[in-house]
Amino acid sequence: MNEPLKNSRHERFAWGIARGMTQEEAYREAGYSPKSSISARACASKLLTIANISQRIKEISPEIQKELKERFAERAIVAFRVLDDIAVDPEQPSAQRVSAAKHILGLAGHVPVEKSETDVNVEVSWSQIIKRVKQEKGKEA
Repeated sequence: MNEPLKNSRHERFAWGIARGMTQEEAYREAGYSPKSSISARACASKLLTIANISQRIKEISPEIQKELKERFAERAIVAFRVLDDIAVDPEQPSAQRVSAAKHILGLAGHVPVEKSETDVNVEVSWSQIIKRVKQEKGKEA
């Protein structure tokens, strides 16, 4: 198919569903004016049973997913930088620095160690940790 549906409301509905809207939201966004939420959901459900609409949703979903991945990849980089800045900023409260560091480690796939699994108390600043990580990355290259 790969071309827009002839009925523009159907096309807008398909895009709404593919973007993750609820059936009711997509139905209203497509330009329909239902008398109630129940009516909107029922009519939207019927639209989903129309073969060319469901096929169109399947066609455009990968395009939407690619667009979202690109958009979120850019935002993820910015978010990581913000977390990194918070983690190493001595002006930030300790709780915020620790929380930022936990988020960074979580994003890196590290699982937190339970307190009961450790028996050593080590005092290290976050700037020392970041410096060491950068040194280790330099060795890998």
